[in-house]
Amino acid sequence: MQSLKLKEVHSSSLYEIKIAGLPNGTYDYEFIIDDLFFEVFKSNSLTKGLVNVGMEMNKNSGLFHTSYQFSGFIELICDNCLNKGNFPIQYQHKMIYKMSLDTENLKKNIDSDIVFIHPNAEKINIHQELFDYIHLAIPMRTTCELFSKDCSIDLNNFNEVNDKETPPYWEKLKKLKSENGTS
Repeated sequence: MQSLKLKEVHSSSLYEIKIAGLPNGTYDYEFIIDDLFFEVFKSNSLTKGLVNVGMEMNKNSGLFHTSYQFSGFIELICDNCLNKGNFPIQYQHKMIYKMSLDTENLKKNIDSDIVFIHPNAEKINIHQELFDYIHLAIPMRTTCELFSKDCSIDLNNFNEVNDKETPPYWEKLKKLKSENGTS
């Protein structure tokens, strides 16, 4: 039960920015993303890591221009050998939060880099955005090379072995294909 309360505190209060009554100007924030952060999302691909996030926010009459700087590492799994390794993260992202009374804008965001918020909102929760931005930093294909390690499976050697060994059914299929005149 203690763990659940810790998760709730971790997810809700640590990644909220109070905006009610905030005067125009530039503000700096720092966040730490750790294993407990990832545990809240129950993601299969992201479970561990330590990432420092610096955020600069410039408030200017109903607009909040934010710039995120990510640095640290996340644990990923190699697509070839399934070994785990730490992938270094160096990533930047910009986001705009815009106040709007238009309820259609609030329900759906037209642009992924613009989030509409109600003018009476007291705070902005960036928990989901941080998780999404880290996902954007992950390459499509994860290999041990990204962790500066050698993969325990040599795919080049694997292909050579398979090229030399032709399964017996393959010859039968080739023969059948030539008998039918489709070669």
